[in-house]
Amino acid sequence: MKTSTASDGTLEIAISFDEAVAKGWSSPGGLILSGHPIFQETLNTPSWDILNPLRFGESSNQRHVVFGADGLMRQATDAQVDCYLYEGEYKTRLLSIEDNKP
Repeated sequence: MKTSTASDGTLEIAISFDEAVAKGWSSPGGLILSGHPIFQETLNTPSWDILNPLRFGESSNQRHVVFGADGLMRQATDAQVDCYLYEGEYKTRLLSIEDNKP
């Protein structure tokens, strides 16, 4: 990890991909994980397809579901959303969240 100060006084940090994986900030596949310093900023930033006015109508129909124990949201088809909601995975996820509350 390298740090430097920009001409305007802003601290700049450069970290290699391998260092980010070793710190648990990124997965080996390149996903930014919840421990990453910019995770919240990344999570709250709309994706390019939502920002692109030519595709806004399409992107508003996207569905995202948290698949599996990794807690990551992935795009899902309508059939996958129905399966998630009505075949027990959603209820199991809610119970898991309740069990992990501080």
